[in-house]
Amino acid sequence: MALALLLGWGVLQARSWVLPGTEAHGASIPYAECGEVLVHGVNPGGSLYPSFHMPLSSLVAARLFSRVRPGPRPWREAAILAGLLSVAGLCVLSGSLAAAVPVLFVLLALPDLWPRHNTYIQFFYALFVFQAALALVWRTSSPTPARTVVLAAAIGASLLFRSPLLLLPPLLAGLEWLDRAKSGRKWAVNAAILLTVPYLPLLPWIVMNWVIHQQLAISERGESSPNTISAPGGPVHYSEEFWRAQVRAEPRLQSQHLPQVLSWAFEQIARHPLRYAKGFAGRFVFALSLQPWLFALAVAGAWVRRREASARALSLLCVYYLLIHCAIAVLPDYMVPLWPLLAVLAAMLIVPWTAKADEAASRAVPVVRAWLLFTVAASALAAVEADGRAARYAWLAARRSPASDEALSGALAASPDDGWLHYRRGWRRLKAGDRPGTVEDWTRASALRPDNAFWSLHRDWAVSLAGDSKPLLAWSGTLSPLTREAEKLDPDLLKAYAYSRQGRSRPAKEHLLAAHSMLVKSHPGEPLMSLEMLWDRVRELFSDLPPEEWIPLWNELHHLFDDPASRKVSFLDDPMREAVVKLQARGLPREAKALAVKLLRLRPDSAALWTDKAVLEAEAGSWETAAADLRRAIADDGAFLPAYLSLGAVYVRLGRPGEALKIYDRALKLPGASDDPRRAELRSARDETARALRDRK
Repeated sequence: MALALLLGWGVLQARSWVLPGTEAHGASIPYAECGEVLVHGVNPGGSLYPSFHMPLSSLVAARLFSRVRPGPRPWREAAILAGLLSVAGLCVLSGSLAAAVPVLFVLLALPDLWPRHNTYIQFFYALFVFQAALALVWRTSSPTPARTVVLAAAIGASLLFRSPLLLLPPLLAGLEWLDRAKSGRKWAVNAAILLTVPYLPLLPWIVMNWVIHQQLAISERGESSPNTISAPGGPVHYSEEFWRAQVRAEPRLQSQHLPQVLSWAFEQIARHPLRYAKGFAGRFVFALSLQPWLFALAVAGAWVRRREASARALSLLCVYYLLIHCAIAVLPDYMVPLWPLLAVLAAMLIVPWTAKADEAASRAVPVVRAWLLFTVAASALAAVEADGRAARYAWLAARRSPASDEALSGALAASPDDGWLHYRRGWRRLKAGDRPGTVEDWTRASALRPDNAFWSLHRDWAVSLAGDSKPLLAWSGTLSPLTREAEKLDPDLLKAYAYSRQGRSRPAKEHLLAAHSMLVKSHPGEPLMSLEMLWDRVRELFSDLPPEEWIPLWNELHHLFDDPASRKVSFLDDPMREAVVKLQARGLPREAKALAVKLLRLRPDSAALWTDKAVLEAEAGSWETAAADLRRAIADDGAFLPAYLSLGAVYVRLGRPGEALKIYDRALKLPGASDDPRRAELRSARDETARALRDRK
């Protein structure tokens, strides 16, 4: 009776809890975007989608967040009830139905535990972890091949959603080998099942990644990279600023190809084992500090019940989950699926195991078994759909590019009333310069989804680009909490763009500062990363427009953030400088030089722009002019190493290696040069120039 009341209370309470997916800056939307790409078989964005997230997590997000209106929906209560039933089932299989009462009460009463206040990915991934735990504990009473298949299927479905359980099957197979004396020949069958069945669902995903990227990818392609790249450096938490700096410094990491990322990470760990060990220990302590009382009770409960196979199996899963996350840089919500499992172990200490309790649990075991088989079957069906979508995408990609206009037109012909497709085609038309077409598509998308304030904002922006800024400047909608963090900047950035085009500097600056403040508030203590993210969104929005249209906005940004540290960020992320490079790459050196000169009229003290112009002059054969531009760059910013590197190369080309050596030596003696990734280039250029000078003498 108490258990039924707790389950009902949990479902009713769910209506007042935060919708999973609204936390962590609308983390569900990137998953939903990947899901839409898989559903339609097209990739209008041309990015890492659909490989950035695992296919099942993408499809679930598309079903829940992209294709229906946000707000309270029955799926939330159903998902919470399913999770609570699985946790109660763990208590039953562990020997006591009564233990479910305190466990569920703790989960529902405390705000930091599942299912309250969690991101989309952790909320739903916890369901897969509970299912795997349930199958693992159920198997301990009779480790038959049939039960091993159920466990393997549960793990396999979880791997299509997220990859932390990737190494669990080999670990379990190893334990089968160690226990082979007791199980006889059956251990080999179980080990073979564990080493094959969980990975079969990954085959279509692997094939899809090979077809579209010609790379081997068995897990998230890109999403796991920040954690893996950050870990060898020793930080406890995943840091956007830290891992971006690593990627900029190491060309191998820029492709986000998993084998290259892992090889680099292992090299760094081998070179700095103590640093990595310190980070591992720090993450372990951090995890313990999140729920110290729960860890203490769980360890005590596991010790008291250590002779019981169910307690040992659940303890093994908890230890594996904890250690696999200590191996990479973490965030607090990564541990969310672990808390209910620890609560079950803790209940083993609190609730006495009596003969009466064992009898009640025994009667409930068939119900739990039926529930487990039902959830595994449902997960398997969802996995089949995810694999089918991945296989279809690979087949379509082999026939024609998913990013082609033909693919997008075909998808629209098949689904003419799909707002997402119209919205994405509007972006493509904007990049192609077809502004009336953009207005048409974004107006159609907004009509199909009138609840989507983000699309209506972009519709008004398209109207502004066509010559009428009034709707955009008057826009006062409220973006969904599911909106990505970067996209929440759009109301301020787009209005700043419109005001800057009108020559109204003051309101433009106000909106730019508002956008930056929003990021600083979300990332306290990381102002430079916030500025980098601001530049990234400016690039996403405006880099495909003619440069002269958003030069005023670019100028306002530089005026607002003009300190040395901000200038360094601007050098790395300035999309207007990228526009110069693009023109040059397209074989338009005159246009590239004209743009550089135009930018220098606005920013005559920009060392980065003088260096860009010097490169253009050198390619045109004007070496003396290039040298003069680089000397001007160094005069404006004596710490700007790219100018020194380029000036040394120009002096060598002009037959003045002695002056080149002086420039290189001067750069290498600068404060902070030892930490700059270009130091190796400077040293190499200096040594090569010195050898050439000795040979000449």
